[in-house]
Amino acid sequence: RHAFTSWRISRRLRTDEAVEYTYGRGVEEIISGRYDAALKFFKKVLKHDPKHQRALLRAGEMQRKLGSLDEAMDFHQKAHHQAEDDVVPLYALVDDYEAAGDWKRVESSLERIIALKPKASHTAYHRLRDHYIRQEKWHEAEAVQARIRPLHTHDPVKLEQDDNVALGIRYQIGLEKQKAGDLRAANAEFKKVLKKHPAFMPACLALGENHLRSADRKSALEIWEKGFLSTNSP
Repeated sequence: RHAFTSWRISRRLRTDEAVEYTYGRGVEEIISGRYDAALKFFKKVLKHDPKHQRALLRAGEMQRKLGSLDEAMDFHQKAHHQAEDDVVPLYALVDDYEAAGDWKRVESSLERIIALKPKASHTAYHRLRDHYIRQEKWHEAEAVQARIRPLHTHDPVKLEQDDNVALGIRYQIGLEKQKAGDLRAANAEFKKVLKKHPAFMPACLALGENHLRSADRKSALEIWEKGFLSTNSP
């Protein structure tokens, strides 16, 4: 009986070694840029061990690189379901959904990552904010930016970067209101930007132009003069 148990353990070890060797071959093919060949190795691993997490993730990645997005999602969803508290499969799904243009699921997956690790998911916060910026969803981007800033309270450089991004978003909200014809609301947004950063010239120019539209040439010139004094730019 002891001999039989030892044989089974030895056989299992040999199988595990073979699986890891096959997985390693797949990684080598990735490095060489041969994604088709890499995918074959990862599928071979999964044939022996359908729950091999790294092979599921890599197989999904290869499918995405090869343009097979449904198959990529299938592999990554399997990886996610067997490790629901692991953010790695969720990030892989975000990449799949972005490639497919499925913005709703991009947003929900990033929010899921943030919910799992609210104080450590810096990448997810930034990706979600940048996603909203690309979609020109300025209010949503502003809300995420407000959640990012407290993460950087001990890093002056990142705080400054955060504040600059927040100003840019606020300026875009002003432009949005300007395009909608609500000059008073737009001006309020531009003034908020200039209160924090008097040398933010796009807001200065937009605010002055709105005063010109309202036939208030004097205020427009005063605003532009302040902008010039702040930046030494005409």
